Amino acid sequence: METICIIVAFNGIWTEDYKYLDHQTKLVLVPEPIRFEDFIKQVFEVIELDRDKFEAIIWFDINLGTCKGMIVSKDLDLHTCIELLKSLSLFKGCRFIVDVSERNFGSTSTFEYINRENQHDNQNKWQQIMEIDMVDAEPITEEMLQTFDSIQVEGQSIIEIDNEQALGIQVLESAPVVRSSSTRYSLKCNDDRCGWCVHAFRVKDSTLFKIVKIEKNHDCSVNTMKANQRHATSKLISGYIIDNLRDPRFKVTLAFVMAEMQKLYGLDIGYHKAWHAIQHASALIRGTHEENYELLYSYLYMMKSKNPGTYTNIKIDDNNRFLYMFYAYGSSITGWNHCRPVISIDATFLKSKCCGVLMISVSNDANNQIFPLAFGITKSENNNSYEWYFSELRNAIGSRANLIFLSDKHQAIAYGIAKVYPESHHRICIYYLEQKLKRWKVKSEVIKLSQTTARIYKNKEFDLYMSYIAK
Repeated sequence: METICIIVAFNGIWTEDYKYLDHQTKLVLVPEPIRFEDFIKQVFEVIELDRDKFEAIIWFDINLGTCKGMIVSKDLDLHTCIELLKSLSLFKGCRFIVDVSERNFGSTSTFEYINRENQHDNQNKWQQIMEIDMVDAEPITEEMLQTFDSIQVEGQSIIEIDNEQALGIQVLESAPVVRSSSTRYSLKCNDDRCGWCVHAFRVKDSTLFKIVKIEKNHDCSVNTMKANQRHATSKLISGYIIDNLRDPRFKVTLAFVMAEMQKLYGLDIGYHKAWHAIQHASALIRGTHEENYELLYSYLYMMKSKNPGTYTNIKIDDNNRFLYMFYAYGSSITGWNHCRPVISIDATFLKSKCCGVLMISVSNDANNQIFPLAFGITKSENNNSYEWYFSELRNAIGSRANLIFLSDKHQAIAYGIAKVYPESHHRICIYYLEQKLKRWKVKSEVIKLSQTTARIYKNKEFDLYMSYIAK
């Protein structure tokens, strides 16, 4: 059987500010669990008094400074206090104060007298709570509320209502915070039609918050209270979908995560929680974006080790942060000599946390198939990034006679080609030109003629079709 050592104070006096001074102290080792009646017997044995001649009131000193403490008069009170001593460091130094008086047979019991006294003092204490002192006040968080006013014991919350008695209530875990400031804290039910609420004010000259209003009963349905559980965090949900993410044949979407949580556990999770769950699970499998960027040097080193002839380079800024990256596989550099002297270049946005732009250069081989040449990653498409990219491209594959670059009409691409490949030719992609003509609402006959003209290789026929377009 487990035991716990508690502090018992007796033979002292109370001051006006509810401090217990000039007392004697003894340590009592009590078993767990213990009934209140057995605890009283053990206390009288320790303080060496006859229970037939004396009676005692037990206070649990919670150091609020507004009252003597919490009265302990039954098994539930005692078990609650012992749980606080065991679980929370805030209460580890709290004492059980024993008020001893001679037993007066035939008079009102001490507990009845105390209850009437508590009711009489409640009005004065209410006034104390409403007199809020703004000095040295700090906004509280939900963790602070749980620490001071809502102590978790066996799935319920022990909430201090009037400092002399505790009330066990079932608190809605997903209750949203309505107001949080240095002087007050308010909670309400998720359902606007429900009257469940908790309102607390800061105790004067204290960092504690005292609950002054509470509606314990829920008017909403059970499904409303349990649909969106606060403990169902995105980190917890990620553990249920991580196996699906590992399967390359399975595409995990936000709709799948939300539907799966509803079907298996009856939880209505939102869009953002599902998105964060996917991101967390992906980070566990592949690492975070920051971790992956730190591994770029190692990745490029292994790329060159396993692919002889590979060309790579990384540029960083003055603060040692990533700026540009370029790589071209050794097989692409070797195969470029057997491709047509035409390079198509374009860029696409990287839709990740770090964003950026992926630049791609391709050519056509002898079988008229797309042949990848080089790749680059930059922050955006601008003159500096394209000039650096084309410089690295020239270092990797060099140049050839009658080299032609195909792209859209991005000015930064034209600037980079003119700077690094002044001897080459720069032309506009026919697909990009067709899309432009459609946006300009050009006649379909003219678009078809332009498509045919772009695929003609004889000067005489080209001039003929251009005259048709001019008409």
